[in-house]
Amino acid sequence: MANSIGLWAVNDGRLLPISAGQVDRERRLEDWVESHPDILGERLLLVGRQVQTAYGGIVDLLAVDNEGRCVVIELKRGRTPRDIVAQALDYVSWVSELQDSDLRDRIARMNGLSFNDAYRNRFGAVNIPEQLNTDQRILIVATDVDGATTRIVEHLTRRYGVDINVVALSYFQVGEQELLARTWALDPSELEHRIESRASEPVPVNTDRPWTGLWHFNIGEDGAGIDAGVGRNWSEERRYGFLSCGQGATWRNEISKLSVGDKVYAYLNGAGYVGGGVIVSEATRADSFVPPGSDKLLRELPLEAQGWFLNCDDPDLAEYMVGVNWSRTVDPSEGVRVSPAIRGTVRKIWNADLADRLVKAFG
Repeated sequence: MANSIGLWAVNDGRLLPISAGQVDRERRLEDWVESHPDILGERLLLVGRQVQTAYGGIVDLLAVDNEGRCVVIELKRGRTPRDIVAQALDYVSWVSELQDSDLRDRIARMNGLSFNDAYRNRFGAVNIPEQLNTDQRILIVATDVDGATTRIVEHLTRRYGVDINVVALSYFQVGEQELLARTWALDPSELEHRIESRASEPVPVNTDRPWTGLWHFNIGEDGAGIDAGVGRNWSEERRYGFLSCGQGATWRNEISKLSVGDKVYAYLNGAGYVGGGVIVSEATRADSFVPPGSDKLLRELPLEAQGWFLNCDDPDLAEYMVGVNWSRTVDPSEGVRVSPAIRGTVRKIWNADLADRLVKAFG
C-alpha cells in the first residue's frame, strides 16, 4: 500500500485505534464524489455520470475544472487494480475528441442550467473559458491504493508529464458516525511542478528544478457565494490591496500557505494574470481584515460586494484575506495569458520562463 492513514480516538487520555473499513458499495463512493466533488481537493463542474464512450466503455464521472480542462474520474472500491490506469488512459483518448459544443450541452443537461450559469454557480468566475477541453486530466479515486498503481502514476507524471493522480478516500466508522480521510499518491503541488516542467520541454526531463520563489494565486477558483454568486470582485481586491480565499476549510488552508514577504501573482480565470505584489499581512478572517494603509476594517469601507463576509461566524466556512502591496495591476482585458495554466488556488510557480514573464509584466 502506497499511502495509509491511521486514526485514533482520544478517550480519557488514552489513544484507541480506529480500524479502516470498506465502503459497502462502490456506488456510495460515486454518490459522495458526485454530490461533494470538493472532497477531491478542488472545485469541479460535473459533465456526466456513467458516461458511455464510443468504444463501449463507461466513464464513472466526467467533469471540467475551472480552466475548462476535462477530468476523467474513475472510482474503484478497495485496492485499485493495476489495469485501472490503462482504462483511464483509454477513456481520456475518447474524451480528448469531444467537441466544445457537446461538452457545453452535456453540462447544461447535467446541471439543469445553461452552461454559463452552471459555470458561474460552481466556480464563481465572471470570465468563462472560451474553449473547453484544451487538455485532459485523470483522477483515480479509491478507498485504498496499491503500490503498483502508485508507481505507474509516479512514472507517467515524472517522465512524461501525464496529468494523473490517485486520491485515496479511506473509510472509517465509529459507532453510527462515518468518516472519510483523504490522501494523494502525489502531492498536488508536486504534480503541478511536473506538468509545468514537461510542458516547457520538448522531451521528457528531470523535474528536480529549484522553486522560483514566486506564488500563483487563482482569484476565482472558489468564488461560489461571493458577490451574489458571480465571483470575487477583482476591482475591490486591487483597490484595497488584498487577495481572498475561503468558504471551506480546504481553501482556508490554501491561503494560509502565504507568508509576509512572499511575492504573489493574481490569476483570473479566462483572463490570465492580472496583478503582482508582495504579501504584507497573513491570512485574516474577512470581518477582522484591515487593508494595507487603512485604519478601518474592510467591512467599514465602500464595497460593491458584501458577500465577502458570508459565514464569518464559522472559522471553517468564513472568507480569509491576505494584504498585498501591489506593484502593478491590470484590467482583465489586459491579463497575461499562459498555457497550460496552473491548476489550483495557491501554488508555487516552478516554471522559470513563466516566472521571468510575470516579473517583467508586474515586477
